[in-house]
Amino acid sequence: MMGNASLNTLWIPFERNNTSLFGGMTNVITIDLKKNPLKRLESWILTDLLLLQELDLSDCQLTEIEVNAFEGLQSLQILHLEGNQLLNLPPGALFNMAHLMTVNLEGNKLKYLDRDLFSNSSRLRNLTLARNQLTGLNHSTFEPILNTLSSIDISENEIACTCNLKWLPIWLSGSITILNEIDTWCSSASLEELQEKPLMSFKPAKLCGPNIALYCSLPIVITWIIMVLVFAYRHRWFLRYKLFLLKLAVIGYREIRDARDFDDYEFHLNVMFAEEDEGWVRDRLRPVLEELLPECNRNVYGDNDLPLGMHYYNAVHYVVEMSYKTIVLVSRAAIQDNWFVIQFRTAADQVNDTQIENMVVIFLEDIPDDELPFLVRLYLSDRKPYLSWEEEEERFQEYFWQKLIKMLKMNLRCNNVIPPE
Repeated sequence: MMGNASLNTLWIPFERNNTSLFGGMTNVITIDLKKNPLKRLESWILTDLLLLQELDLSDCQLTEIEVNAFEGLQSLQILHLEGNQLLNLPPGALFNMAHLMTVNLEGNKLKYLDRDLFSNSSRLRNLTLARNQLTGLNHSTFEPILNTLSSIDISENEIACTCNLKWLPIWLSGSITILNEIDTWCSSASLEELQEKPLMSFKPAKLCGPNIALYCSLPIVITWIIMVLVFAYRHRWFLRYKLFLLKLAVIGYREIRDARDFDDYEFHLNVMFAEEDEGWVRDRLRPVLEELLPECNRNVYGDNDLPLGMHYYNAVHYVVEMSYKTIVLVSRAAIQDNWFVIQFRTAADQVNDTQIENMVVIFLEDIPDDELPFLVRLYLSDRKPYLSWEEEEERFQEYFWQKLIKMLKMNLRCNNVIPPE
């Protein structure tokens, strides 16, 4: 019987079917499914109904409608969805029904209507939204049907009559018919003058007119802006500098690495230290470098490894110039040694000449700033890399070695734009 091509009207009793009942029934004009406990309207339940003009899904306990549930109903004119439990409608739920003239959504739990809900409903004449939980109606949602809608029912909703809704009473005061106007009220969330009063008593021209206080304050605001601009112009360089520092703090700056690698140099690592610190180099530094940087095997450890046949200063300068990285160990004994200070200056001059941060300073002791040589303080004030050794903090030492190895594996180009810390 369902396959009868001459069937024009179909009534389905109170039962739910899990497969489509409408395959091939292209001539059906009216379908009444009211009071069937569908709960969810899926895409499969309505298919092949190309000539369907009226669909009644009222009181079906619907809580959800899939986006494509009404796909293929291009001839539908009347849609009943009243008496369900719908919280929202998908944005494109009505898009495929361009001939839709009447939609009844009374008695649901709708709180919001999507801005694209009526985007393809230019023929809509009658809309019922009564007894929902709508607190506001967006102008963009109703814009496609403002000039075509003949009647609307928005009674028994919690509509907040504020100036954001001033378009609604202006539109409703036109040629459109307001159904149940006596039950269409403003909620307690409305403007004080409109709370619990009829919506049509909302007069936007009176309550939402120009803000006199705002207009009176404009000269003060303009004067204040001019003063700020004058101040900003007079102190523009100082402000630019502070903004530059803020930019650095927020987004940082791009590090530029030197393209050369370990093997591009005659020596991999050059370690400078005072004679008193030789034990730390032998027992601490050298074993770690051999374990974590085995590829660095052409290293110079102190004065004993300097090239023979050269004057001491020339040998120091040659090793610094031909090393990928120079490590300088600073201790109280070291800063008292004039030759060590010469070594430090040679390494620092190499950084300035090549503009490559190939020098790492390691403090073996906590030395107050006022006891450091001026040259060391000057070098560190220019954001140059350094590390501090903590003899008693074993957990820190693991971090120290990992940080040191990372610094030794790359050379960054100096960035003189970055201000000193």
